[in-house]
Amino acid sequence: MKIIGINGKELKVDDSALDENSRYKYVQQVTLIDDGVHLKKVWIATCEKNNKAFDCRPDELEFVCEKIFSKEPTEQDLICFMSENGLGIYDYCHVKEAYKLDCDFDD
Repeated sequence: MKIIGINGKELKVDDSALDENSRYKYVQQVTLIDDGVHLKKVWIATCEKNNKAFDCRPDELEFVCEKIFSKEPTEQDLICFMSENGLGIYDYCHVKEAYKLDCDFDD
């Protein structure tokens, strides 16, 4: 069995662990990952302006900006981020935890 890369190069693979009767033995999609690849935790803050803050209607949010933090943002980080982008009382900032693929570079 072999892997054929995008550039057409072939890499032999030991397929002895595959079941002889497997219908997936012949053609499979694989993910080839370098040893230096890993998941890195990040936090994504999204600011939204409340356009109906002073009306008696439900909130209507408008996307303003996003920022990716490499460490969990503190309350002070978020207050500064919101004020730097023109948000104030009754506006929102949502923070979600996410993961991105990252890698260690050998220099």
